[in-house]
Amino acid sequence: MGEWQDISTAPKDGSAFLGYDPGDTWPSAMRWQAYDAEDVAEIGEPGFWTYCEDLIADVAGGASPTHWMPLPAPPKEAAE
Repeated sequence: MGEWQDISTAPKDGSAFLGYDPGDTWPSAMRWQAYDAEDVAEIGEPGFWTYCEDLIADVAGGASPTHWMPLPAPPKEAAE
């Protein structure tokens, strides 16, 4: 799978990755959610880290990962 990398190197294109938030019990699938230009102007931030699972995001709020790694490939049988 690879090694954990600093969150500053994580993709910000909306793709999912395995993220580690020290406040969580275990790593979770996360992604970057970019604001549109109007929101960026109003909020002053380009976006935020969020959990890929909407239910977790609703309960836990925004994610605060410190590290990330790419998700593993699916099982060979699933890819076929």
